[in-house]
Amino acid sequence: MRRRLVENILYYLSGFLVVSIFLVIAFILALGRLDEGVRRQAELGLDGGISRLEDLETRMRMLNNVITQDSSFSTLFYQGEGSASTIAALRSLDSLYRNLAIIAQAPSYIFTLFKDSPLYISSADSSLDVDDYFSKFMTLSVDGRQIEDAADLWDLLASSFAQGRDHIRLDYISFPSAGGDLRLEDPILVIQSAGGQNRDPQFITACLMPRDEIVELILGDVLTTGAIVRIADEATGEVLVDTGDGLPLEDSDYHVIHGSSALLDYSIVLAIPTSYFSGQLSPVVTLLSSVILAGITSALVFAMVYALTHYRSVRTIITSIDEDSSGRRLHGDFADIQQRVMRLRKEGESYKAEAGELQRQNQAVQFQNILTQGIRNQEDRELADRLVPFISRGCIVALVRVIRGDRQLWYEDRLYAYLADSPFPEGLIVPSGSNDAALILPCDESEGGQDAIAHSLERLFQLDGRSILHIGLSQTGNEVDELATLRDEAARALDSLYMYDNGNAYIFYGDEKRTSLLESFSIEALSRLKNLLLRTSREEATAMLYDLFSKAAGHPLEAEERKEEIWYSLCTTFQTVFLTLGTKGLETGRFHSGLTMDQMRDHFIGLTRQLCDMVHSNLKSHNKELLDAIIKTIDESWQNQGTSAYTVSRAVGISEKYLVSFFREQMGMSFPQYLLVLRLTKAKALLESSGESNERIASMTGFGSLNTFYRNFSKYYGLSPKAYRDGLRK
Repeated sequence: MRRRLVENILYYLSGFLVVSIFLVIAFILALGRLDEGVRRQAELGLDGGISRLEDLETRMRMLNNVITQDSSFSTLFYQGEGSASTIAALRSLDSLYRNLAIIAQAPSYIFTLFKDSPLYISSADSSLDVDDYFSKFMTLSVDGRQIEDAADLWDLLASSFAQGRDHIRLDYISFPSAGGDLRLEDPILVIQSAGGQNRDPQFITACLMPRDEIVELILGDVLTTGAIVRIADEATGEVLVDTGDGLPLEDSDYHVIHGSSALLDYSIVLAIPTSYFSGQLSPVVTLLSSVILAGITSALVFAMVYALTHYRSVRTIITSIDEDSSGRRLHGDFADIQQRVMRLRKEGESYKAEAGELQRQNQAVQFQNILTQGIRNQEDRELADRLVPFISRGCIVALVRVIRGDRQLWYEDRLYAYLADSPFPEGLIVPSGSNDAALILPCDESEGGQDAIAHSLERLFQLDGRSILHIGLSQTGNEVDELATLRDEAARALDSLYMYDNGNAYIFYGDEKRTSLLESFSIEALSRLKNLLLRTSREEATAMLYDLFSKAAGHPLEAEERKEEIWYSLCTTFQTVFLTLGTKGLETGRFHSGLTMDQMRDHFIGLTRQLCDMVHSNLKSHNKELLDAIIKTIDESWQNQGTSAYTVSRAVGISEKYLVSFFREQMGMSFPQYLLVLRLTKAKALLESSGESNERIASMTGFGSLNTFYRNFSKYYGLSPKAYRDGLRK
């Protein structure tokens, strides 16, 4: 027997040792490949950073083309500062520079100097006297030399331009910005365009590139921030950016990657600390080492346990055979004898167990019928009283459905293990033979009631992270006659969880826990959605639809009940927009009971996309900037009683007639109608959130008189402001 034990240990141990050797070899080979992969990733990251830097320079070249081709710029350049249109042109360029600075993203400051003119234009501010502006707002230093005035700055830019230099490294620069004065250390000044011939510019435009932003472009999201970036001008050899402060890089502490950009005439050196590579490989090395160590340990333990178990099993069988055979001891291969003895020993108990199992199955079927059809006779009542003795204290029926995972394992093993370890060990599990299992749990309010059950369910979800469960819970009952009703309520709650296919979820059946979902789909919400659709604001309308349906996800029971109402309220809104905009070929579709809330959301978002695409393709004008300017002016002046199409047209610089036609085409409604709806919406919000009188609200929202406010509010909302406020109080 001992020899057999030793043979088993050596047999399994040798097999696992061979596997472990192959694991070690694979580990060594994998380390080399991983190190090579990490270094290749760093090189690709540098290439991506160079591409991002080239993209930035390209955007700034395009920016300069926009500046020099602007009509206001031509006015200043050719007519000079003495013309009558200088101020208007300067204002226009001031706005243009600010907008371009935002569009270009990376440059923090853009400015233009003129050779023979005191004008100064920048993305921060513009001035008719560049000397005065420079002395008050700007300071900069180059190569340790302080630039004293605007003339020195012009000489610096012009001389660099004459030498063919496109980049100047500054020691620092201080200039005004939107958030106050800003000081940048070691920025790069990029000369992008200049007027004139033969290196004799009449004006020069320059963009400021902060060093940190250039470094961030090079490093991106892939490389370590501890890397050293060194950028030099290939033509002059001047170092433009050096985050290492001249530190020598050719040593074992850094992995140096060289790059270049033909578009920018840059030579770029990226030095990555070797600790970065070891840090990238450390988790993988730890994981592989743990796997190999666990494999070898498991091999030893498994071999020992298996051999010892086998040895003890065989010894037990031989001992039992010896006892039954009057001292005769069997030797050799005893597998057939083992089967015969075990069959004879267990045959009687097997028959008994089968009879008991059959009785339990019959009771399970009978109890399933009780849950689905109710108590039908006295036998059913006695069985229910015996199986659910705690029902007089209160109980809850929970239906468990395994959406993803091993259903057989859950229904035959894990649910019973959960019940045994839960605070409700006297609970009952009733397998249905389908996708659901019913749990009847005691719900004693003195022991936490529904909250205790909810807390216990959280543990059920944690039994297997790869499985997804849906659970519906009924209300509390305390009579066996209520079991079928409680089961139906749990099934109704479970069926409402169709929108949670990707995660564990449970829901109580209880009307007191529900709020009206239709409050989310109110008249005001649908009116706002209609206005967004009329404006063809695709992103805002889509975001609002996502928000409305995310609120529906918080009330799955009510969403299931009222999804048809929600469908037709949205259909009415979209049909109104279709008629107003005159779109043809768009249909809202038909409702069917199998439609889920997610499918409804995707359907109406698709309709929004089709509507916006169709309207934009038919618009005569696509001047979004003008529409935004009109809307902004309305938002700033709607409180004034005198706000009209005429005042807004004057503010944005167009004729009243063009504004009226342009607004109707872009918004799908007239200017007065839009202004009225805006004022009514603001007034309604004030009625809800403030204690101001109706007269004061009428004045604050631009209605002028109380009668006008009452008439329009009652017509739009169907009740007077006083009645609306009284309803809120109730």
